[in-house]
Amino acid sequence: MKHKIILFFPTITDTDIEAQYEYPWMPLSVLALAKRLIDDGYSVRIIDERVEDESIWKEQLKTIRPDELVFAGVSCMTGRQIHYGLKFSAAIRQLFPQTKIVWGGYHPTIFSKEVAVHPFVDYVFAGHAEKNIARFARMLSEEKEEELEGILGLCFVKADGSFVSKPRIKEIDLSVFLSMPLELLDISKYLHPDTQRMPFISSVGCVNRCSFCYQGSYYCSMSPHELVDRLLHYMDRYGVKGFRFFDPNFFVSRKRVIDFCSEVLKRKLKIDWIAFGDLVVLRKYSKEDMKLVYEAGCSSISIGVESGSPKLLELLAKGHKPDDLLEFMERTMDIPLHLTLYYMFGLPYEDIEDFNMTVAQIRKAVSIKKEVTPGSFFYAPIPAVKLQEVCKSYGYQEPDSLEDWGRIDLATHDDFREYPWTKGLYTEYYRRTFKEVFGENERHT
Repeated sequence: MKHKIILFFPTITDTDIEAQYEYPWMPLSVLALAKRLIDDGYSVRIIDERVEDESIWKEQLKTIRPDELVFAGVSCMTGRQIHYGLKFSAAIRQLFPQTKIVWGGYHPTIFSKEVAVHPFVDYVFAGHAEKNIARFARMLSEEKEEELEGILGLCFVKADGSFVSKPRIKEIDLSVFLSMPLELLDISKYLHPDTQRMPFISSVGCVNRCSFCYQGSYYCSMSPHELVDRLLHYMDRYGVKGFRFFDPNFFVSRKRVIDFCSEVLKRKLKIDWIAFGDLVVLRKYSKEDMKLVYEAGCSSISIGVESGSPKLLELLAKGHKPDDLLEFMERTMDIPLHLTLYYMFGLPYEDIEDFNMTVAQIRKAVSIKKEVTPGSFFYAPIPAVKLQEVCKSYGYQEPDSLEDWGRIDLATHDDFREYPWTKGLYTEYYRRTFKEVFGENERHT
């Protein structure tokens, strides 16, 4: 009986942006699926190409018998992950011609039909797959493919050429993160020897409506008590000492955060954690609240400020004003909590005046609070977000093949990219000032 499953997480970029962080984050998306499959009795092999060279995983594939493999899965975002996902799929097709190849993730969810018709793809899971992935595996292993049409989120092309697309599941089951099978990974490749932090997701979705973001408005979270229990589980079992919360916006619920911090202090836990935040929600936290957050182990918050220009903040639908950042700086000035402020450049409608406003804000923030690191990204168009339509108004055209989507590199930390809307923007003054402000700052991991 077929009982083995391979889950593949492609590398992010040719230049390996993970090296900037020294240690990549664990592939949470495939770990979540692996949890469900293992619970259903399947043997799962995770291949994370960021830490496993292509020559190594290709040799490992040769040790698997074709009659053992149920399916091979690929999780990918838009961009270079598609390119490397296709290379992996080609290898599977060559070694295991009868094995089904399944794709999931953000890009396959948005372009399910375009992905499903590719010769290296048999099925696409649009939306969250953790609720149905084990059922899908059982139908394949028991050769009941005629029943696959009943699985929500599954998309595929039938033998007669017709396309099947079932409504996707938008709500994630957070219980998959309560006990992830980290033993499937060599965790020494992911945990920094100094911080010993592992990634964790305690909430999904966001209440904001940023025009460049794909997170959506659906929001759900673990309870504070449940969250602390899970952190203790990973600390006790795997020896981790800290956590990097990959929640899109950890601070959405002030009550949840305050209760979580109070629970940490009540249990006298010694943990170090960092998280992502947003000024729309963080401005609701008092100075006393932020002191509590720091005392409960939070050493750093990454904030998507994006711009110091009111015009661009409105374009991005950020929901905050430039002064909100400076007020938050003053509120946390006496708290040794590190803040990484992320800014976005190369936006539609951006001009030198907007750039100067952002630079002025960064310099002001650094002067107010010493524990501040500015970070930067250059905007790259991604599908299915509001800002993409603005890009199209400039004449931008989306790729028309999966291979072309895979040629896009979204690793845009210090890449002055020329788009129709950035014509004339990257002057010598712009580039020199950018280097003066950001220099070679290390990212806070």
